[in-house]
Amino acid sequence: MRGLHLAAWLALGLLLRALRVGLRWDELSLAYAAYQEPTARALQEGRLLDAATTWVGLHPPLYSLLFGLSELLLPVPLLWLAGSALLSLLAVALVGRAGGPVAAAVLATSPVQLADAAEINNYPLATASLALVLLTARGPWLALALAAGLASWSHVLGMAGAGAVVGWRLLQPAPWGERLRLASASGLLAAPVLVGAFRRMAQPDTFQQAGLEPLAWLELMAQAIGPVGLLLGPLLLLGLRGPALACLAGPGLALGAALLLGAAAPHQRPYLDLLGPAAALGIAAGLDRVPGRGRQLLSAAVLLLCLGRGLTSLGGELQVARELRADQLRERALDLALAESAPGDTLWMVVPALQPDDDKSATGPLMWRLPPWTPMPIARPVAFEYTDYRYGQPREHRGRVIHSSTELDEQAFDHVAASALQRGRLFVVLADHGPATGLLQRVERALRPYRVEEEEVGEDRGLGVDRLYRVRGLAEESADGG
Repeated sequence: MRGLHLAAWLALGLLLRALRVGLRWDELSLAYAAYQEPTARALQEGRLLDAATTWVGLHPPLYSLLFGLSELLLPVPLLWLAGSALLSLLAVALVGRAGGPVAAAVLATSPVQLADAAEINNYPLATASLALVLLTARGPWLALALAAGLASWSHVLGMAGAGAVVGWRLLQPAPWGERLRLASASGLLAAPVLVGAFRRMAQPDTFQQAGLEPLAWLELMAQAIGPVGLLLGPLLLLGLRGPALACLAGPGLALGAALLLGAAAPHQRPYLDLLGPAAALGIAAGLDRVPGRGRQLLSAAVLLLCLGRGLTSLGGELQVARELRADQLRERALDLALAESAPGDTLWMVVPALQPDDDKSATGPLMWRLPPWTPMPIARPVAFEYTDYRYGQPREHRGRVIHSSTELDEQAFDHVAASALQRGRLFVVLADHGPATGLLQRVERALRPYRVEEEEVGEDRGLGVDRLYRVRGLAEESADGG
């Protein structure tokens, strides 16, 4: 019966994460993917040591290495999104095996976990790694050491959580030889990451995040956890013991120090993902400490609360999916650009960021004109630094070069246009620009030096009418020819 209950929560977790995969395919997906480009380039050029030591901000290299390999072998965006979702689901499975159906239910429906489940970053990997640390905490020393090494290479807070669990294990009664082997193996695996972390701390830009406002941070946590999470708080306090306590306290203290020192951004909610596995096990353990029939009643109540929030999330996601589907049925400027263009042409999409991406609720209906299951390798139409976002993270899509940016930088566009017009045709698509004050004027100012055919496409549904610009060449060339 326990196995059936676990399977049911895994099925719900899979459904919720599959929806996240679809909803997170937007313009920002390519922006997040661009963070990993230095590692992908190092792998492509055979600089393996550089690839293994390249950090993305304060994040260790493991995720970038995995992502870089996918860029080389099969650069399909769906794999990036679905890979993260499967890692998030793996965390649910590992926690369920360690703590039972209640722990699985808590993690499967956690709003924090769902928001980041399909992100192109290392948080799902780090969360699954910490879940593995908790599952192996009382098992063979080698399994725990390997899990701790994996967590350390996934995230700095993962290293803090794994180190705390290893520390707890070293304090338990066991032969000195076993404890020495555990400490040595764990330390050896984590050493390169620890060295990299100290190097990052020595850089002047590491401690430049905004100052911490405790009340604002607590409000952010409450919103991220949600009402069900707050209701489960007493059970967490009741059951937080042993490895779960260590795995919560280690990252929690490290995060608090990073926030106070300005190394972590106070508005970044994904840090809380790494506390999820320990919290889920703590809540399940808290139920086990409730005596008598009260445990069964309380367990049923917890499962119903988790089911309710899971179904609520499912309803909201399905509504957004229907809206995305409806958008595919109307004509947009990008549809015309794709239909008119051919291999060798260049398309530049300008779509403003109309809301912060902190809660991961933004969607990009335009990007679904570029199916994420088609290969989209990195494109380098001109010599530039790929992480320079003025160039719109260009990708190849069915022979075309696609740029996507929130603005149209004049210098970057001129640089690209000079090359693009020699290879083929150049299209600029401006979409969802209505609420972005002055964006239309800025785009047209950037296009002023060119001969352009402009067309309005579609109808205004509150975000402005799409504009399609067919760039034919420099305006001065036309004047000279006349």
